[in-house]
Amino acid sequence: MFARGDAAATTFARINLNNTASIATTNGKQLSQGTYTRLSGSQFTLINNSTGTITTFSTAVAKAFKVDYTIERINYYRTGTLFVASNTGSGSPVTNDVGAENHATGITLSVSQTGTTCSFNYSADNSGTDGTIYYSITYLA
Repeated sequence: MFARGDAAATTFARINLNNTASIATTNGKQLSQGTYTRLSGSQFTLINNSTGTITTFSTAVAKAFKVDYTIERINYYRTGTLFVASNTGSGSPVTNDVGAENHATGITLSVSQTGTTCSFNYSADNSGTDGTIYYSITYLA
């Protein structure tokens, strides 16, 4: 059996669809259809009254991406999509957060970038309760 570590996949794709109408999965971590890729869904606990990084994404993989998400906190819910265009030098990525909520969750989402790494971040107010975010990243490249 031929096996490569995850780091090798950043320099040479495990599966190259060559811009064809093809579908492939990479060990259950992502689904690729031609130039479209969706990473498997994940969840993360949003700690009350704190800030943190939910996940990171390499701009070596794609320069622009979107994060589909749902936040649950207390009995409040927000679902949406965060669109991200990375920067090509200094400065912050450009983002647009579009969504719907039944009440303000007290969670603010943001993206920062250092070099080729974009960080998907959160800030939670002091409502007294942790929250959970369910998310998946998609990109075209």
